Parts: sequence; C-alpha cells; structure tokens
Amino acid sequence: MANTLGKNSRHALPRKNRAPLAALLPALAMLCFSFGIAPGAQAATFPVTKIADTNDGACNADCSLREAVRAANASVGVADVINVPAGTYTLTIPGSTEDAAATGDLDITDTVTINGGGSANTIIQSGTNNANGIDKVFSVNQTATSNASATFNGVTVRFGRNTNPVDLVNFSHLGAGIDFFGTSGTLSSCGSEQLTITNSVITDNTVANTVSPGVGAGVSADNGDLVITNSTISKNKTTNQFGGGITHIGGGCQLIMTDSTVSNNEAHGGANGEGGGIFVRQNVNGTVEIHNSIISNNTSESRGGGIKLESTPGPLTATIDQQTVIFGNTSLGTGPGISEGGGVDISTLGAGSTTTLKDVTITGNHADDPADGGGRGGGIFLNLGTLNVSLSRITGNTAPMGSGLFGLRARPQPRTTGGAATVFRVPLAVTL
Repeated sequence: MANTLGKNSRHALPRKNRAPLAALLPALAMLCFSFGIAPGAQAATFPVTKIADTNDGACNADCSLREAVRAANASVGVADVINVPAGTYTLTIPGSTEDAAATGDLDITDTVTINGGGSANTIIQSGTNNANGIDKVFSVNQTATSNASATFNGVTVRFGRNTNPVDLVNFSHLGAGIDFFGTSGTLSSCGSEQLTITNSVITDNTVANTVSPGVGAGVSADNGDLVITNSTISKNKTTNQFGGGITHIGGGCQLIMTDSTVSNNEAHGGANGEGGGIFVRQNVNGTVEIHNSIISNNTSESRGGGIKLESTPGPLTATIDQQTVIFGNTSLGTGPGISEGGGVDISTLGAGSTTTLKDVTITGNHADDPADGGGRGGGIFLNLGTLNVSLSRITGNTAPMGSGLFGLRARPQPRTTGGAATVFRVPLAVTL
C-alpha cells in the first residue's frame, strides 16, 4: 500500500577572547535576538485558572487552557509546564485549519509538559460527546516548523473528531486525540522530538474522513519516539485508514509501552483498515517494546486486529514481554486475502527483522473473512522475519487457517490448527 503519510541540526559559536563583562553584554543580547532567543529565557509554569475556553489575552490570574498553551508556545526554546487542575475543559472555539492554538485544537509548538490532576479528574475534550467534537484535541508541531517535545501526565483526552480532507502541506488530516510530528526526523532517521504519555487516558476520539485517509485516532505519532506508561488508549476509531488506537510511523524510531492498556479501538476502511489497536510502520531500524500491557478487544477490517507491525526496507526489532496479554482482538476482512493476524500481524518486510514474545498470553483472538471464508493466523500471522517465542501461551484463537499461528512464506507453511492451547516453555524460533 502506498504510503501517503511521509513528512518531510545546532551549532555553537566559539568564544575567542575574554572582554569586560559590561562590554560583552550588548553583543550577547544582540546575538540572542538574532537567533530569536530571549535573553535569560527560563522555563515557566502556567497554572490554568478557569474552565472556559477563552482566548482573550495573556495567561495571568485569568488563564484558560488555550491561553496557557499559547503562552508556553511564546516561551520559545525552554521546556515549560502547564498545570491543569481537576475539571472538564471543553474546546468551544471553532476553526479546524488554524495552527496557532487560536481556534479549534490546541496546537503545541514549543516543548511543554501538561500536568493534570489525574486522568479521572482532569478531562480535556473537543466536544461533549464523540460525535460533536469541533476538531482534534492536541497537535504537536503540526506545520513542521517547530521542534517541540510534549508530555501529557494525569489527563484524559477525549472526543477529538477530525474530518479534515487530505492535507499534504500541514497533514491536518492525521490524528484526533493527540497528533504528533517529529520535525527533525526523516524517512531514514528518527527526530529528536518525543511524545510521552503517562498516567493518562486517550479515549473516544475519531478520525472521520470517510473519503480520504486519516490515521491514528487516539494517538498519531510520526518521526519521533513515543513513550506510553501506565495509560489507557481505548474506544478510538478510524473510518478509512489504519491505527484505530495508536499509529507510529518513522525511520528508526522507538515505541515503548509499559503497564498500559489498548482496548476496544477500531480501524475501518476495508483493506486500509489495519492495526485496530496499534499500527507501526518504521522504515529503518525501528524498535517496539511492549511490557506488562493489555491489548484487548480491538478490531480491524484488514490485518492486525490487535497489533500490526510493518517495516520496509529496513529491519524492525519488536519485543513483547513481561506478562503482556493479547486477547479478544479481531481481524474481520472485507476482501480476499486481507483478514490476517487477529491478535498480531507481523509484516516486517525488512531483512533482519525480529519479533520476540516472552511471557506472553495470546488468547481468544479471531481472523476471518465472511466474504470468502478465508482468514489466516487467529493469534499470530507472520509474513516475513524471525519470530522467537518462549514462556508463552497461545490458546483459544480461531481462524480458517492457522488458528494460533500462520507463517506465510515458509514451505511447508508453519501453522497451528484448532483452538487448543499451545504452550511454549522452551524457545520456538520461526524464520521466514
């Protein structure tokens, strides 16, 4: 499938001779201004003081979340903090194609940490339900002209709704909950920017582009590392593309998820509806680590009901371990040969790709195509690469071909039949 989502470093001036401090100050000030750096810039903390979504001035004693984001954006070159107390913060200023946080979503253009009062207490939403959101909720580096990293801690992000048509300039059609782009990355190298989500819930977000592709309804992360800890990504949906819960794309980037849940997400769009829970595409030397997490009850209309892993042309190294459970996911194909990997679909096309499953349970997953009775790999579908399995259980999965495991390219094809348990107490290695 053609990738329509591809998007597109620092020097120091040597100090020569010492000079009296008084003589140096004007020169240093001029140098700072010439680089757009405010002299003496320091990280600031912006406390949000009101629920209403206003944009009527500076973030002072009367500061909305939108005004706090705009103030942090203006504090260029430092890592600011926005503290958001308990409450439900609903975005109400319409305008989905503006990229300075004045209208629509909250556009982040400088490094920031957004701290809430806990995911059950601080709720940030783009509407009052998942059908009336005015825009996505957050965008980071939307126009690819800034280099922000962003951390979300102790918040719920919900009801983002993205109906933008394909936009190959600013890529506004991507994401609905949190849309992140690592500006310094390329197709062959990961950007220095990072998206971090901790102690948070990303839920009920929708990419609703019915006639054009838009990915990553819950989290769309492109060209930067993505770190998710103790968080839940649930009930997010794409209507015409991949990555219902999470999409992670780039060149040599890392996805690290620990103690988290990805559940009840959906990827629709026929053959394009891949990775109901998680979709990963890395071009070179990508890394995926999933530790002590739950991937459950996600659905795709194509490959990878729970997880879809893909890499081309370079290798992808994936490790899923520490009692991770992958259960109840479904790949429900809508055409011949595309219902694969109810639990995990591994389409790692790059030479040297390796997926390691250790201390993992894969159960109750299903791959089937009602149209032609096909479906391969109820638990795992392996297209190409090396799969290492140890200390794991694959049980109760269903598919017309390879209920537990289906390996495509080897002859004879390695596959399991029936839904009985397959327990790996010693390593199994399959290389295709």
